[in-house]
Amino acid sequence: HPHFAENTSPEVLEALIKFLIQKGAKPENIKIGAQSFTEIPIEASAQKSGLLEICLKYKVVPLDLSKTKFILKKLNGFGFEISEEVFDHDFVINLPTLNLDLKLGVRGATENLTRLLKKESYFSLKYLYSEEKILENISSILPKSLLNIADGISVQKTNKIAAFLGLVFGSFDPLNLDRVFAEVCMRQQL
Repeated sequence: HPHFAENTSPEVLEALIKFLIQKGAKPENIKIGAQSFTEIPIEASAQKSGLLEICLKYKVVPLDLSKTKFILKKLNGFGFEISEEVFDHDFVINLPTLNLDLKLGVRGATENLTRLLKKESYFSLKYLYSEEKILENISSILPKSLLNIADGISVQKTNKIAAFLGLVFGSFDPLNLDRVFAEVCMRQQL
């Protein structure tokens, strides 16, 4: 549900779609891609979160990335199977939510990139490597035209309660975006 701030809010998605259309993008050329790494189907999550309603309202294509083709990209001994959709478009936007986690730090933008990977491939990588190593390497293999617009409007804290911060960040570098958010929120002093 949107009030849990577990995924991008419908308001942020709607604002982004409106902006893209206002700048000349055709709704049929906009795709909203996601996939579930849990037992909950992505369709159910999209409906409960209110994101599907926004896609339907603007006639934007919701895309289950798990049903797309994946291509293997290698870097530093890592084999990332990434949805071909990421490489088939001139411009891709990563629209993560930011969260505050005292143990793990802020990893919203970087961690959201894992949803571009094939689910089985991601879990295989997690078996072999630490999540930190995976996150450090994944952004290096993705196209440089991938823009990260992070939703920090309401942020889920470690106690699972959402706090209203009213922030939105943007960067082509997801690691830097997460670092800046951590500094702005004074994560060390929480």
